[in-house]
Amino acid sequence: MAKKKIVTSSDIYSANKQVTKDFGDVVRTGNELFKDIQDRKFLPISPSIDYAIGGGIQEGSLVQLAGKPKSGKTTTAIQFAANCQKPENGSRPIIYFDVEARVGRNQLEGIEGLDRENIHFIIPRDGVLAAEDDFRIMEHYIKNVKNCVVIIDSVSTMASRDELDYKFDKQFRNPVMKMMSSFTKKIAHILPQQRAVVVSINHIIADSNPHTRSTTMVDGGNKLKYAANYILHITHNKPWEESNEIIGQEVHWKVVTSHSGGFPNTPVTSYLRYGMGLDWRKELIDQCCEIPPLIEKAGAWYYLNFIKKEDEERGPSFQGYKKCIDHLNENEMWDELKVKHKEIFE
Repeated sequence: MAKKKIVTSSDIYSANKQVTKDFGDVVRTGNELFKDIQDRKFLPISPSIDYAIGGGIQEGSLVQLAGKPKSGKTTTAIQFAANCQKPENGSRPIIYFDVEARVGRNQLEGIEGLDRENIHFIIPRDGVLAAEDDFRIMEHYIKNVKNCVVIIDSVSTMASRDELDYKFDKQFRNPVMKMMSSFTKKIAHILPQQRAVVVSINHIIADSNPHTRSTTMVDGGNKLKYAANYILHITHNKPWEESNEIIGQEVHWKVVTSHSGGFPNTPVTSYLRYGMGLDWRKELIDQCCEIPPLIEKAGAWYYLNFIKKEDEERGPSFQGYKKCIDHLNENEMWDELKVKHKEIFE
């Protein structure tokens, strides 16, 4: 009986060398891949969402934001864009495909920190772009613009050339989803190489399939959910009130998937303040109230324990959320609170 050949390190080295010669630099050790993943930065959406998904959106990711119409998807995407534009997050170029033609003055004027000059909207000045063209343009930016953030608003509204020309038949199937599937396969390895991020916005609609138990579904099928690194669904909204005045919306999310860990299938609340975007201050204070060493809430009173002196049982106190916010603003304490929050939550 012939002896079984033992594979040696020299055999692997020779094989790797030949593969590299034939196919280029495609071989990575586990340590090299680990370091590459570890070096990818996390980009923030808002404190509550970031915590739930494990620290924010990591470079090289495909993200799906899904929800019913007018539930806050576009505002959240543009807020993410504004965060990515900040120097501490890499001053990233933003490419926005406004397929629905729904981005309005409120988003462009009311999102805190948005640099309008450096967000590039793909909107034809004459006619309509077909989905085939949209995907080619996206691929061009991803391949040629390092660190870019591409936002598609929305995949549900994209139309192929046949649809735009009213070419339908009995066997018609929406080709956009097939294009999206091919697109995600093509960019899967390019996104991390370019440190780019793609955000896909989708609608949640009624599920008319009698063979499923679910009453709702994400428009456009299931292709994207297998490719996405992060999937966030808006489950419902309700008015956000202060002093009997509606100042925005409470947006309730569900983390469906997060490749960074976090807390999948948990509910998350973000606060959309009219004329401002996502109110990160409100979320930060709510999170800090869960950790009494930072901020303690007792009834209507807020105790800023993160700045208390050693001989004090509690920090400075303020009656009501507004007075607490005003004190933090006037004394420029947000950076200090963020640092202490990060030490505990990360």
